[in-house]
Amino acid sequence: MSKAPRRLIPVSEDLVDRIIRISEKLGVPFRDLLESLISSVLDIVEYDMDMARALEIIDALWDLIRISGVLLPREAVYRIIDAVSDSELEEIMRILKHACRWYAELSRLKRGASLRDLKILLSAWFPDASIDIRSSPTGAKIVISSMNYSERVLCIVREVAVEFLRSLGYRVVSAESGEGIVSLVVEIGSREESA
Repeated sequence: MSKAPRRLIPVSEDLVDRIIRISEKLGVPFRDLLESLISSVLDIVEYDMDMARALEIIDALWDLIRISGVLLPREAVYRIIDAVSDSELEEIMRILKHACRWYAELSRLKRGASLRDLKILLSAWFPDASIDIRSSPTGAKIVISSMNYSERVLCIVREVAVEFLRSLGYRVVSAESGEGIVSLVVEIGSREESA
């Protein structure tokens, strides 16, 4: 049986060093790790040809998991939110806003602060929502919608979206919610310094 021909692929020394460090840390041979990485990326590209976008979403999801984890199914979370007292809801909102500021700052440093990045952030935070962003020369309208959201959940979605926008440096002109929809308007080109 003949062996497959070897192919030499030029790769930067920095990249090779990073893969070696990770392979040593994981206790996996260099070649096995490299083949696994390439295979995983190809699996992603088969379903989403915009590989950079797919990898950004994966990176954003890992950032989100680092601050929240996955503890309860979505329906359980929504029931808990609807059942807590108003003061407990305010405390939950305070905690969420703090997490939003951290998450937005991390995202801004890693991926930038464009409205495209905002969509990735919101998609990671609210995976069951449809998120549409319409840009105009003076601003953008962001619509987040889901039939699963009660009035209280919508309030959280609105406040989290506003906190994300402000943390990314955008000026929020309006933020409204009702009937399973959150609508926000931001001014383009008038980014505020985040507080």
